[in-house]
Amino acid sequence: MALGVGVPGIVDSKNGIVVFQNNLNWENFPIRERLQATFPGVETIRMDNDVIHAGFAEWKASGLSAEESLVFLTVSTGIASPIFEGGVPTRGRGLAGELGLVPVRTQDRTKTERLEFVASGSALQEKARVRYGDATMTTALLFENYEKKEEQAVAIIDDFFRFFNAWDLCDCFTG
Repeated sequence: MALGVGVPGIVDSKNGIVVFQNNLNWENFPIRERLQATFPGVETIRMDNDVIHAGFAEWKASGLSAEESLVFLTVSTGIASPIFEGGVPTRGRGLAGELGLVPVRTQDRTKTERLEFVASGSALQEKARVRYGDATMTTALLFENYEKKEEQAVAIIDDFFRFFNAWDLCDCFTG
């Protein structure tokens, strides 16, 4: 019996450790060891970052050949973009594709934040709740308002897209 696990955050697949996962407050969490203790009948546990799994599924579903590449982008609680060459994810030094960790300037340009703190789905929801003064506001409702061209929603979403502008990303490194 085998188990496949997709984990958000930075994952050391070889050693079965979640190196960093900010939403669950995990640092060097021994997930494979914990799963083996919980499921003693499981002989094989394979794990990787959840977005790597999703990107690989898209690579397979697209019918790409071993010579083709795929760049996959997900904007949800965080922001990630793994790159696949022939169906194999680029690993780098453990942070490959973790766009949410890239520094960007805030809208007023007074400080630098991680991209996921200003442009993820979670960040959009929080901005909408503050701007609308409504603690029940969701990103789904925000996008519905955006499609209706509602002024506050348009301002929030336009700001969101600005954070994906390459010039603003580079500006953090040049001052």
